[in-house]
Order: sequence, then C-alpha cells, then structure tokens
Amino acid sequence: MIEHQRQDVLKEIKHIVSKCDRCGTCLPVCPLFGIKGIELSSARGKNNIASSY
Repeated sequence: MIEHQRQDVLKEIKHIVSKCDRCGTCLPVCPLFGIKGIELSSARGKNNIASSY
C-alpha cells in the first residue's frame, strides 16, 4: 500500500474510533467478548488498540 493511502486509512480508522465513548455497554452483546472474556476481543478493546496508532 502506498504511504499516503496508508495514512488515509489510518485517518479514517481514527475518525471511526473517536465515535466510541468507551462506556462498555457493548460488552454484554459482543460475541467475541462472550466467548473469550477478554476485553481486547471486544469492540471497545479493539478501538483502544486502533486509537494507539
């Protein structure tokens, strides 16, 4: 992937992630969190990982 395309993708990801309030209300309905019980598997955990980039 060309560097400016990579930067555009990261910018879009950060925009999407910024909409998450990190309140945790998604945890009870998250199928991955229900199976694994690991917050990093949930949408909130993935958003935390994505926002660190």
